[in-house]
Amino acid sequence: DAQESRGLGDVYKRQIIDIQNDSIMERAIMELIKNGDIRRHLKRASKNYIEKRKYCDSLLKIHLKDKVEYTTPSGGLAFWITPFKRIKIEDLIRKLEMAGVGMTDASKYCIDNSFQGFRFGYGSLSKPNIEKVIMVLNKIL
Repeated sequence: DAQESRGLGDVYKRQIIDIQNDSIMERAIMELIKNGDIRRHLKRASKNYIEKRKYCDSLLKIHLKDKVEYTTPSGGLAFWITPFKRIKIEDLIRKLEMAGVGMTDASKYCIDNSFQGFRFGYGSLSKPNIEKVIMVLNKIL
């Protein structure tokens, strides 16, 4: 394509930059570290994730306390949730997807399938979306 031959593709641009072992990128990152930008970003991000975890935990306690058990994570960005009612997790996941909520079956993370529940990752969700997921779970369970 003529337009592609005139313009540089991303891979080609990256190869040009990489000729000097990314010294420009290394200097830029060193500047971010020296200026404290990365430390400040990590502090803000950690505060944000802790706030989301607390918010999610409070909603689970309010809306699902009689329907599920879980342990509030001390680290990580997901709750591992087990419904009290014996249900097929695959069916629950399918119903959630039909309601517009993506959820991960815990079997994807467990070697022996001993955990009969699901993983609720909250890290990338906004507070309104966290609430939406919990409200949908409340209806389905």
